[in-house]
Amino acid sequence: MKRTKLTKSVCALVLGVMLLGVLASTASAGFGNWATPSVGSGFDFGTPAPAQQGPGTGQTGITTGNVNFRTGPSTSYSQVSGCDKVPRGETVGILEILSGWYKVSYKGYVGYLSASYVKLNPSTGPVTGNTGITNEPVWFRINASLSSARIPECPTIATGERVEILGSSGSFYQIRYRGYIGFARQQDVDLESSSSPSPSPSPSPVPSTGVFGTTKELVWFRQYPATDSVRVAGCTEIKSGQRVEILGSSGTFYLIGYKGYTGYARQIDIRIDSGTAPTPTPSTVPSTGVFGITKELVWFRKNPTTSSERVTGCPEIKKGKQVEVLGSSGSFYLIGYNGYTGYARQVDIEILSGSTPAPTTPPPPSNMPSSAVLTQEQAQKWAGVPGRLAEVRSKAKYPEDVKGWIYVPGTNIDYPVMFGTNLHGSSWYYDQRNYTGSSDSKGSIYMFYNSMTKITPINGHNMRSSGTMFHELHRVQDSLKKNPAGNRFFNITLGGYTSWEIFALYETKANEPKSTLQFNSMQPNITGAEFRTWVNYQLGRSEVNFGVNVNDYDKCIVLITCGDNYDSSTAQSRLYVFLRAVS
Repeated sequence: MKRTKLTKSVCALVLGVMLLGVLASTASAGFGNWATPSVGSGFDFGTPAPAQQGPGTGQTGITTGNVNFRTGPSTSYSQVSGCDKVPRGETVGILEILSGWYKVSYKGYVGYLSASYVKLNPSTGPVTGNTGITNEPVWFRINASLSSARIPECPTIATGERVEILGSSGSFYQIRYRGYIGFARQQDVDLESSSSPSPSPSPSPVPSTGVFGTTKELVWFRQYPATDSVRVAGCTEIKSGQRVEILGSSGTFYLIGYKGYTGYARQIDIRIDSGTAPTPTPSTVPSTGVFGITKELVWFRKNPTTSSERVTGCPEIKKGKQVEVLGSSGSFYLIGYNGYTGYARQVDIEILSGSTPAPTTPPPPSNMPSSAVLTQEQAQKWAGVPGRLAEVRSKAKYPEDVKGWIYVPGTNIDYPVMFGTNLHGSSWYYDQRNYTGSSDSKGSIYMFYNSMTKITPINGHNMRSSGTMFHELHRVQDSLKKNPAGNRFFNITLGGYTSWEIFALYETKANEPKSTLQFNSMQPNITGAEFRTWVNYQLGRSEVNFGVNVNDYDKCIVLITCGDNYDSSTAQSRLYVFLRAVS
């Protein structure tokens, strides 16, 4: 910079002006917001040159109002000199996402806009090639912190969704989903790309069957035997004319192996080339680590009774065979053997390791009522449900999302049942919204699927402070543990049914495997041996033996809420209540 000779008094005057300017800007902008000096031939006392744009997030946004453009992320900061406002409808570049604010670039200037007045556009940033699959509902946060606010336009990501991994920060991944960029806990995202920070393991090998087939058309390769299942990570589809190995079957699906991956495809899309189509294989259930040895030849039964039919494909277990003890029901153990699940008498099993599963409460008397016995007040409330349903639909933002009503006599559980379609951005739309579509931390009671399925999961928050939503399911749990002969019937209008009967309930601890939630709720249309395995597992774990017979043709509901008796801050602590349709 060219020097100019000045008198001492003039120099002092200039220095004083400069210091005043610096102090003034510091007072208004804060010490953490010093501007980068522009390159020039000297001091410029006029309008400052626009700041250079940083690398940013790759996202853009649109202003939804005439918004103040500030020098820092707070209303206490002054407005940007030379560009004090950004008009409505203008595109801005998102440089950084903060709590309630966006650091943006606009026409060469850099400053901060309130997030309330900026609608994010889908990201145009480069694809990294690192991807992952969410393993449970994920809160999509603005910053890498559990206390961070969530992204307003996309607060939740459903289970089984693919996200792009952009980087990591502590225990969080920075991810891109549907064009939005934010943070999710690393434990909630399973990495799937070979170029990810820590590659996911290859699919576990499945024993060969020697049965092969050829795809008749383009096949969607699914993780579960259902048409609404997420697809296999790393191999989402199989082209027509490809050879696959048939490993098993489940309902109308084949379990198949293809290029090292294992998943499900519809049977109608596979032409068998050799051998015969395999018989259905039972589902696996979460392990307990408790094992035993059969003392003699054991009859392997479908239900915990000596009159029960025996397990198809494995009706008996020879003496001296090792079995895994999965639970207990009365005088029977629920056991796993060679991939099959069923019941054997406890007197025929010698426990080898771990501790014997605690026997469940004896079954209640057989003269229980077949539906809820309501007081006059409760009957009047239930009779008013059709009118209340109509009223809720008239006020709902999306009337078609109101699917039914749940009323549990003797509790305050009396709510509409909702379902948020992906048309709203996520099937978890009602997790933090009420039926009017307004933001509400209590959320709604909502279904996982759009319609009644063989096993229909329904979720609700455990609002401990207000005692609302599904909190009082814990009262039902405590009451039935003390008195198994108490009322076990719920009134739920869904799928043409109104009366539902509890056949099992239990609460999981904080360290429960995530596979339990998936096993309990993510198998909407299983039938036959798989359905029987699912039912037997729930009966074996139930804290109360209700003595209820669940038939193969029954439809079931699983009510799910956060746990109350254990570490409630951990997502895997949950209360499950299982019901079958009665009438």
